[in-house]
Amino acid sequence: MSHLQHKRKAFQSGGTPFDTTDLIAWYDFDDSGGDGNLDNHGAYDWTEANTPTWDTGSPNHLITTGSTTDAHLTMADTGLGTDWVQQSDGDRSLVLRFRAHSTGATRYALYIGNRAFVNVNDTDLVFRMIQASSVTVSFAHATAWVWFYVGLNPTTPLRNYNINGGAVTGTNSQAAAANTRTAYVGGDSATNIQDMDIDYMGFFNRVLTADEQTFLYNSGGTLAYSGGTIVQV
Repeated sequence: MSHLQHKRKAFQSGGTPFDTTDLIAWYDFDDSGGDGNLDNHGAYDWTEANTPTWDTGSPNHLITTGSTTDAHLTMADTGLGTDWVQQSDGDRSLVLRFRAHSTGATRYALYIGNRAFVNVNDTDLVFRMIQASSVTVSFAHATAWVWFYVGLNPTTPLRNYNINGGAVTGTNSQAAAANTRTAYVGGDSATNIQDMDIDYMGFFNRVLTADEQTFLYNSGGTLAYSGGTIVQV
């Protein structure tokens, strides 16, 4: 399997309900050498800070660590912060699978300025999706793997989210989406990094259908190419 195929193996060109239209970026976080933080769009590559660990077990995933190491991924606001967060007049969605190593504190899986983030604590999952206020969902993560999806349709307006296969739809209240801050995986700043496992992460400029959400949830985010064809997006 080529390097590009390895990075993009999460998508299949046929035989599934999944459509890669308006895919902005996808990260498998699979490679033992850290190549999983790259995306073939080029403009959306994460940068390793303080040498995070790459676990090649099951599933293969990125490990961020806090305390004295502060190992995480980072991206300047010219990347996703500009082309995904700041596009406030269109649909957006995010999917990720993550796990906090411990309880007792807020753990950020993703933080893009103060406009889009996902975190967990002992009792809740909290997220913001280009909105005026964050959404808090009662959820005891107990250091287990969490599959999370959130989609935003600012025109209708509707917001829908899905935690471990349970989907909820509600009214959306959208705020201006300007973002001038660095994005982080595994924390909300370079000095506030948490111990997290990140399996995969994807960004779209559209809302995923219920079938697509179910497909990603059931597949574990590692779909095969159809006949070895590389899907260009």
